[in-house]
Amino acid sequence: KGFYNGRDKSIYFNGNGFAILNLTITKNNTSFAGLFGLTNGASICNLAIVGANVVNEVASSYRSKAGGLIGHATDTTVERCSITDSKIHAIAITQPSSAGGLIGIVYGTCIVSNCYVNAEVLSNGHVGGIVGGDYGSGSAIQNCYSSGRVIFGGANNSGVSKRTGGIIGYTQSSVSITNCFTCVAIDLAVSGSESSQISGD
Repeated sequence: KGFYNGRDKSIYFNGNGFAILNLTITKNNTSFAGLFGLTNGASICNLAIVGANVVNEVASSYRSKAGGLIGHATDTTVERCSITDSKIHAIAITQPSSAGGLIGIVYGTCIVSNCYVNAEVLSNGHVGGIVGGDYGSGSAIQNCYSSGRVIFGGANNSGVSKRTGGIIGYTQSSVSITNCFTCVAIDLAVSGSESSQISGD
C-alpha cells in the first residue's frame, strides 16, 4: 500500500543507498499512489526503487495521482533517488490525472535533484518522465535524467487538460529545470495531448 496514504505527512527518510525491489501498489478510487502516497514538508534521499508497479485507476470523482516515489508532494525535497525498470500508471474518468516517474503531482515549492528514472509512465491527463504535473510555484528540477516511455493513453477524459513531457508533463507556474536530460520515447496512444521532450507546456 505504500508507507503513508493519509494527509499532510512531514517526514525525513534516508534510504542510505539501499534499494526497494518489486514494489507493487494497485489502487482503485483513491487520490494518490506511490511508495509515499502524500508528503508535506518532507525530505527523502538516497533511495533506489527497482521493478516497481504502481497503478492508480479511479472510476469515481477522485483525481488520480501516481508516482514511483511520491503520489502527491507538497513543499518536499527529493535528492539522489532513482526509479528503474518500473511501471507507473494513473487513470481517471471524470477528474484530472497525473503520473510521474518519480512524483505524480507537485504543490507548493518542491526541489528534485540528482535523480534518475527509467520507467513506463502512463496517464490520460498529465504525464512526465520525472514529474507528472506542477501546481505550485518556484519548484526546481536539477541534474536529473529520464528514459523509458512516457505514454498519454488510457480511458478518454475529455473534461481536463492534458500535457506530456520527458521531464515534466504540466507546469501551472514557473519551474526551473537545470542540467537535465531525457531520452524518453513519447507515445501519444490517443489524441488530445500537447507534448514536448522536456515539458508538455
